[in-house]
Amino acid sequence: MKKLMMLAGILLLTLILPGSALAAPAEKVVFHTGNNKYLVNSTELTMDAAPFIADGRTYVPVRFLAGALGAEDEFIKWDQSTGTVSLIFQGDNNIGIGLETGSRQLVINYLDAEAVEVLESKKVLMDVTPVLRDGRIYLPARWVAEACGYKVEWDSNTQSVLVYAPAAINTPTGGVSVDTQETKSSTDRLELNLQLPVISGMANQSLQEKINREVLDKAMQTKSELEAGYDEYAASAKEYDFTAHPFHLSVAYQAHTTGSILSLVVETYQYSGGAHGNGWKDFYNLDTQNGRQLALQDLFKDNADYIALINKEINKQIADQINSGQDMYFEGDMGFQSISENHPFYIKDNHIVLCFGQYEIAPYAAGMPEFQLPIDLLYQQLNEDFLQLLN
Repeated sequence: MKKLMMLAGILLLTLILPGSALAAPAEKVVFHTGNNKYLVNSTELTMDAAPFIADGRTYVPVRFLAGALGAEDEFIKWDQSTGTVSLIFQGDNNIGIGLETGSRQLVINYLDAEAVEVLESKKVLMDVTPVLRDGRIYLPARWVAEACGYKVEWDSNTQSVLVYAPAAINTPTGGVSVDTQETKSSTDRLELNLQLPVISGMANQSLQEKINREVLDKAMQTKSELEAGYDEYAASAKEYDFTAHPFHLSVAYQAHTTGSILSLVVETYQYSGGAHGNGWKDFYNLDTQNGRQLALQDLFKDNADYIALINKEINKQIADQINSGQDMYFEGDMGFQSISENHPFYIKDNHIVLCFGQYEIAPYAAGMPEFQLPIDLLYQQLNEDFLQLLN
């Protein structure tokens, strides 16, 4: 049976001028290296460029990928004078993505129903910068795809890049899968868009039910709080003569599988008036082999000073970002001090990703900072049980 491996390298893509001739977002897109034929769902299409591998990275034409993900040609733009690329994806959730040559910063804008007004914006620090070469822009594809809720995988047997739409994602690991429970509604008080993960197939049914219930309860609790607060907001709008807009609640998730570990990242965004909304993430890391939930300390040997090791690497990454002119962090007592014993994290592409909330170590514009630490960097401190799960 063909084995899919998570994309370990950075998938890059190049901006080219010819149109993609696609409109509706695909459920699945497959690019084959060295071949100008690609698959959108089950239909074979032709590009005027062929994906290729260089320095262990796979390059794919961005206009065809963006088109497959639902971006119209008119919303795939390159401004040569500023070195910026902008993409707009319209659908149930309208998303704008902006990048700039020479910068590791990716900007994700969550747009209103008309894809005009920015409701929420966050900045993500990539581990590469877009590159301009021979009049073409190379972008980190997994950042673009995942910003739209897609999953990217690499099939080493066929040398193919696979991109899956959110609804098509069913993450298998030892018989365990994740499906999506979708709830959408819109009133003059609240716009609701919930894409909740539902785990099935775990041997530990009580843990499975606990997590499924917790995810649902948190979403419903936030919904109830927004509904309860709308009357006061509407009264203030009337008193101070401003337009009352509907509150907004959206919940989405990403599922990452590494060996026998399933990591769920559940992101909530709410808008309840004011200049901008607020967002937060909840993390669930599951050992599907033994039916247990993993905390950060469960990954390391008993005598490992993992906190000091991780702090050192995070400080290094922050310093590198500041030195590159991307100073997005608080300083002094308000800045990064240390992770906690069981700091929020998830596992992805053979990295342990440490996560921080809004305003925790950086201003709002920085979003929710994440720091990716390669497993190889921490290998000597990781315990044997965890290493076996990775395989």
